[in-house]
Amino acid sequence: MAGDLLITNIDEDDLSELLNAGGELVSTIFHSDKHGQTHWDSWLGRLTQGINGSTINNRVGLPPHFYINFKQSTYQGTGKPLFSRIIWASLRPLTIVSSNPALAGWGAAKSAYEAEQAFRQALQHSAITLEIYGYNGTDLVNRGTGGVHAELAYMKLAPE
Repeated sequence: MAGDLLITNIDEDDLSELLNAGGELVSTIFHSDKHGQTHWDSWLGRLTQGINGSTINNRVGLPPHFYINFKQSTYQGTGKPLFSRIIWASLRPLTIVSSNPALAGWGAAKSAYEAEQAFRQALQHSAITLEIYGYNGTDLVNRGTGGVHAELAYMKLAPE
C-alpha cells in the first residue's frame, strides 16, 4: 500500500477534521518495525530528494506510517478551512505509485482553497490515500524503545 499524498505530522484536531471530511482511517501502523534512527535518516534524505523533484521508487525501510483513504462518494471537505489547510500542506509521496493523473501537478496550488479544489477534482478520477508519519509532533513508534504512541495504541502493527 502507498499513499497518494504525504503528511509529515497531524494532531488530534487534524485527524478529527480529516475523518469528519469523509476520510476512512486504516487502523494499522505500517512498517512498525522500521522505527530506528537510520530509517528516519533515510526517509529524510528521500523526502529532500522528492521535494527537489526526484522520483524515488523504493519504499523499502520507510519509517512507521498510517493511511487515511478518501472516496468521492463520502467526501465532505468542501468549504472546510482546516481541511483545506491540512491538504495544502501535503506533499507527493516518496514514491509515485499513484495512478491518479489529476495529482501529477500537485503542489501548484497557491492557496488552501486551490488545494482543496484540486483534491476534489482528483477524487473524480479515483480514491486518494493520505500517508501520515507523525502524530502530535512525535513519531508513531518511538525511535528508541519501539513503543507505540499512547494515543494510537488501538492500531494494529504491521512490520515491513
